[in-house]
Amino acid sequence: MLALRGTYKNGFIKLDNPLNIDKPLKVIITFIDEEVQLNYQSDVNKQEKKTIDINKFSFLQSIEASKDFQDSFSDSLIDERRSEL
Repeated sequence: MLALRGTYKNGFIKLDNPLNIDKPLKVIITFIDEEVQLNYQSDVNKQEKKTIDINKFSFLQSIEASKDFQDSFSDSLIDERRSEL
């Protein structure tokens, strides 16, 4: 592992000292400015996905909730996903 210093600006990172490597390398970028970390965590928290707690799932409740449903579940799911785009 190699640690380098540089500056991030407008989507690009400029290294303080050039590194001459011809092949693509995987990297881990660490922002040491505390304000950037706080803003990033705030953005990540806003993007959290809803999850289902499998321990609270009940087949009987799902059957009861869908007893009056007349359409195809797959068509309804596709329509719902399209409306979210």
